[in-house]
Amino acid sequence: AGHYGLDFNANLVLQRDGGKVGIGNTNPHAPLSIYTPNNTLGSSIAIQNNISGTGTQQGFYLGISTSTIAYVWNYENDDLVFATNNLERMRINAAGTIQMTDENGGVPTLQVRNFSTSATGAFTDAYAMEFRGATTTGATGGMMLLHMNEANDARPTLNVSDSNGIFATFTNGKVGIGTDLPAYKLQVSGVQNANDIVI
Repeated sequence: AGHYGLDFNANLVLQRDGGKVGIGNTNPHAPLSIYTPNNTLGSSIAIQNNISGTGTQQGFYLGISTSTIAYVWNYENDDLVFATNNLERMRINAAGTIQMTDENGGVPTLQVRNFSTSATGAFTDAYAMEFRGATTTGATGGMMLLHMNEANDARPTLNVSDSNGIFATFTNGKVGIGTDLPAYKLQVSGVQNANDIVI
């Protein structure tokens, strides 16, 4: 008896006074405490159903690795969804694409995709903004594509630092460097230094 209601060889402890449950922990400090003394396993909670099955690599796991890395792991070929205030805020689909909604939840407005070899494929205007990255295609060492679904693509699609940074503005096909209001196909604001210029 004493402080604990039930003690099954210290593997499962039901605390009588504090209402805490300890698994592998005889002195739980949280409502549910899971402790694995064998550091070759780590500690985790497996959540499974009749579709995922009950195998060792099936369902959804929440845990900590042997080196104290925390992880959220879906073994199934399906999405991982995050929500607040009863609204979906972010989704990572089975292919690794990240989709985020606006303040109202629902339809995603931001999509971030990563490709190992190619970032090709038409943008669909389904999102207010879409990022794509690839490690080899399009440029030595990598590339980045950014698309904004705005009328005439009126907003800058690349902004490094502030008004003195780099802007790529696609309004009527104009590009500005150092200015977000280019009046010509290419307009550079500020001092330029170039070794060779070919027009």
